[in-house]
Amino acid sequence: MKESELRMLFLRISNFYSGFSYDDYKVEEWVGLLEHVSYDRACTNLASYALNPMNEYPPHPGILAASNVQQSSGPAVLNAAETMIMLEDREREQQSFVSMPDHVKEAAKQLGLLSTTTD
Repeated sequence: MKESELRMLFLRISNFYSGFSYDDYKVEEWVGLLEHVSYDRACTNLASYALNPMNEYPPHPGILAASNVQQSSGPAVLNAAETMIMLEDREREQQSFVSMPDHVKEAAKQLGLLSTTTD
């Protein structure tokens, strides 16, 4: 990959990942690592990587150079830690749910904003 191609790739990465930054030194280092990788392969790998919702952080050179980045063909299966986080988030959401007070329900019904059969 040429330096100009890597700079275009870095621009794409920074569009996907707001925390990604680069300077001339980083460009030089990555060009050395990715000199035998085609720009098209790196772009394809970046797209596959960025579409995976589990990839919160920018890719490293090995991701861009991989001969094939696996794309998920179905829903991801959460591990135990991820499942616990999901369940805790759901419980927090349910605990923060507040039902509409009765006097607000009555006022909404009188204004025709709520059906009379809704409780």
